[in-house]
Amino acid sequence: MCSAALSAQEHNIVMMIDGEPIARSIFIDAYKQNYPNGVSGKKELYHFAERYADYYLKCKVAAQQQQENAVENRNKKVVSSASILKNDVVVSADIEQQARNIYNKIASEVSSKGGLVKLQDIHIYLSQRASKADEKNAKDQIEAIYNKVKAGEDFGKLAQLYTQNTLYRATKGELPWLAKGQTLSEFENVAFALSPGEVSKPFMSVDGYHLLYLQKKVDFLSYNEVRANIIDFILKEKVRKGIDIQHVFASGEMGNTPSLTTISTTDEAFNTSSVASISNTLDAQSSSNEQLLTYLNNNLWNGVEADSRALERYFEANKKKYRFDEPRFKGYVLYAKSAELLKELEKKAKHAPLLNLNKAAIEDAVGGSRESFKIDEGIFSLGENTVVDKEFYKQHNTNSGASEFPFTKIVGKKVKQPDLKSEVTWQVLADYKEYLEQQWLAKLKKSHSIVINKKELSTIN
Repeated sequence: MCSAALSAQEHNIVMMIDGEPIARSIFIDAYKQNYPNGVSGKKELYHFAERYADYYLKCKVAAQQQQENAVENRNKKVVSSASILKNDVVVSADIEQQARNIYNKIASEVSSKGGLVKLQDIHIYLSQRASKADEKNAKDQIEAIYNKVKAGEDFGKLAQLYTQNTLYRATKGELPWLAKGQTLSEFENVAFALSPGEVSKPFMSVDGYHLLYLQKKVDFLSYNEVRANIIDFILKEKVRKGIDIQHVFASGEMGNTPSLTTISTTDEAFNTSSVASISNTLDAQSSSNEQLLTYLNNNLWNGVEADSRALERYFEANKKKYRFDEPRFKGYVLYAKSAELLKELEKKAKHAPLLNLNKAAIEDAVGGSRESFKIDEGIFSLGENTVVDKEFYKQHNTNSGASEFPFTKIVGKKVKQPDLKSEVTWQVLADYKEYLEQQWLAKLKKSHSIVINKKELSTIN
């Protein structure tokens, strides 16, 4: 049916998604944003069209879900207008005080951890399985963009052109307000070290390369900025806990109101994690990108970080994906002030676990002062440890001796891939989220229709 509908359309329709036409002009705008210099051939263009259709479908479903949730929430909040009007002053005073209590608690917590930052991010995506050539290409891209920023070009316009995070391209790379503990540590370390108006140097996270511009930094948002969102949260908690507002206030028995007792734990539920939802609501532009991100967080990714069993299963099933480009050394690096002590350390290290590295077990088993020896543990690539460079990688021009500990030794093994999920936690988490999203997309495509007009697509240069 959709194919027939498509053939009947004007020539400027590129695709139909559930019968909804996507105009050539809209598609070309998206195409130019992703590929400002064009693509190398029609095959790549068609591949982009498929990805665009997938993205459009996901955004459409997320928007529909948000609308359904909004209607459901409105229906739940329908109460007797007479009862509300009769007791409006009492209800407002009660909820206002609770809202202020919640605000003071969350503001204090966020402020003590460094406050909130408002950032723009230019992100060049890099897969965990990227080749060295791909990594070099991504690094060259972000360096070139950084040079444009240093030359005075507008950061927002560059973000619109080059960022590969399509969720925030429409907002010129502008992210929601961010508090510590909401994203990757390597991202936060750079973000919270910036001063307002400052641009970071390019840096790498598990998702690729980033360039950040800090717009603002505050201890927390003002009460008036977040008041409506906190009160909305309180009212939703009332509904969730089954409090019959209409019955309570219609009776006029104010002494029996449960508002300060039955829902006294509401402020406990409202913690730092709520900052993200408040911040998203405060952003001036509500886009389909944000709707999709909200849907994914609430429906697909909620609780993923804590689901250690699922992450472990995914890691075990996909171990080959995490093979290192080159073999690495996994084990212990021993440092001692005497040959005798080094020999004792080596003996203990050979009996220590290698699967789950545990240098504390060696330290506890060795007598003497802790100042007379040192132990490093981990997975080391070339250049990360001078002792490993010399003894494992055979870099004999490396100065591995520290004057404090003249005797050194390594005890461990060569590894071509990680043994444990904990050794590549962030990579596994990112890949597992992507896997869940792809599973969801595959399910959507079974119940929704996507028809691409190849003839029209072939006319786009």
